[in-house]
Amino acid sequence: MQENNEYVRERFGEYYRDNAEKVKPPPEMEKREYGFLLFEAGVMVRHKAFKTANDLHAFIRTTVPAHAYSSTAYYLEPEEEMDRKGWQGADLTFDVDADHIVTPCKYVHDLWTCKNCNTQGKGPVPAKCPKCQGERIDEEAWLCEICLERAKEEVIKLLDFLAKDFGFLRRDMTVCFSGHRGYHVHLRADEAKNLDSDERKEIVDYVLGLGFDTDLHLDLLDRRAAPDAKVGASGWPGRVARGIYEILTETSEDELASWDINRRTAKTIAGSREEFASMWIGEKATKFPEGVGPATLRVLIRKAVERESAKVDTVVTTDIHRLIRIPETLNGRTGFRAAEASNIESFDPFIDAIAFKGEETVHVKEAPQFRIGNQTFGPYVDKVVTLPSAAAVLLVSKGKASFNGE
Repeated sequence: MQENNEYVRERFGEYYRDNAEKVKPPPEMEKREYGFLLFEAGVMVRHKAFKTANDLHAFIRTTVPAHAYSSTAYYLEPEEEMDRKGWQGADLTFDVDADHIVTPCKYVHDLWTCKNCNTQGKGPVPAKCPKCQGERIDEEAWLCEICLERAKEEVIKLLDFLAKDFGFLRRDMTVCFSGHRGYHVHLRADEAKNLDSDERKEIVDYVLGLGFDTDLHLDLLDRRAAPDAKVGASGWPGRVARGIYEILTETSEDELASWDINRRTAKTIAGSREEFASMWIGEKATKFPEGVGPATLRVLIRKAVERESAKVDTVVTTDIHRLIRIPETLNGRTGFRAAEASNIESFDPFIDAIAFKGEETVHVKEAPQFRIGNQTFGPYVDKVVTLPSAAAVLLVSKGKASFNGE
């Protein structure tokens, strides 16, 4: 394990010697706190401050951290202890992570192990071990294209919320890949800088659709009121209408029935798909299909909210002292760059976040199929292979391979 750790640190050191100047400190960098998780026994160095980008770059070259962070907050004295820093505001920051998104592929590539009884399972980590009820559980989470594509979809929804529902300007938003399983969205606008934790939670609750009252939207059953909630409407009324329209045009009878919609009603909806869907885009339909009433509409509204909401981590946004990864630094869990995604729609982390060139020979204990660049590798089980350096560092960093064949 120690030799693998040293191998990754050496690769990071080589990278930073040539590329540290690409690391992008946040605006007003002299007012930020910086923290670094080192390779040496997981030591965390905090309460650092830098006046210039060159100072930060020199520190990273010398220290070679596994992870590098800066505060979302602005401080008068960033090097002091927390109660003496003098908080001056904070960026509005969001974390969109595949850990918070349900994807079926997790049951293929994610593994958890109970530290009490060694029981193992695939998929999301349970709150308690199903065998011994222990709560000390280790997780081996993989990053795959499906997970990261879903995370990207949530980012796109979040940006839409911030621009259309809150009126923030897109130029004030920066999106960065985390280097692992998700993305960070940094909103730097004067209107948001001095929001307290409760006010930030209100924003998070809104984009998550928490506390959404379906009864307030049951007037969709009244054709006289429906024009106010067409797919082009602003805010959640329009989002619900768009969500229901998409559900009606894409969802099968079996899936509708799995949502506790009566099978006969599900069949009616599927059979009247075009007519029913047209009610949300202002066409000629004048009534709902027979059997579709308030109970069914509540289900459709609830599913529309789930579909249209943006899955973000509440804790990250509400923490006004948060440390978050510095853009263009390396992630010690993967060796990928925390690359800025200036065009999130076309961003491909398996191409755009690659840091290392060349090839390495490693012994892979076990790894699922994965892609680096335009090449696909694996799956591997107990195999010595020569891989692109980016792939080798990824596997060693994730504990799935060793560089010396051990």
